[in-house]
Amino acid sequence: MIRILVILIALFVGSLLAAELESVEIKYDGGRYKLVSESQLAAPIKAVFDVLIDYDKFNQISSVYRESGYTDPAPDGTPQVYTHIRGCILFFCKSIRRLERLEISPPFYIRATVLPEHSDFNFSVSQWDLESKDGGTYVTYSLEMEPAFWVPPVIGPWAIQRRLERDAQPALDRIERIAQENITIRTAN
Repeated sequence: MIRILVILIALFVGSLLAAELESVEIKYDGGRYKLVSESQLAAPIKAVFDVLIDYDKFNQISSVYRESGYTDPAPDGTPQVYTHIRGCILFFCKSIRRLERLEISPPFYIRATVLPEHSDFNFSVSQWDLESKDGGTYVTYSLEMEPAFWVPPVIGPWAIQRRLERDAQPALDRIERIAQENITIRTAN
């Protein structure tokens, strides 16, 4: 009974908290897209970090993820992850695969560097910098990528920014919800 009460209270409190996307900026220069976003989540840093490195459950964050997870580590022991995403920007739809080397410094830093020979990118580095702030987590996300596929040049940067702005807030809300649920489950056990 106490477990159920703890879960209900946590879910109620969690529903009152909301992730806030503070900014999204994207630039296109020399064939590369550069994105920086900043957001504030109400969940604690460790819980947010745990969600962001749980590649096996990325489909819970966004429906664009068809597959994701860990693969065999690199020969030097560095973790490697793969993602298969499917998304559309206006009329342009694409299925994209990535294999990336993962560097982490729990719970503050995550960096994923694409292996071009196994990916649909000539270059891609994404980085999450997490900071405890006001009882929650301040997240700075940066991405620099050069697709190995055609993107409509005239509308590409504009359309990608609009899509990211539209999809970012729901993804942040899901990250925060999953982080809060994970805390609740740990507390109940």
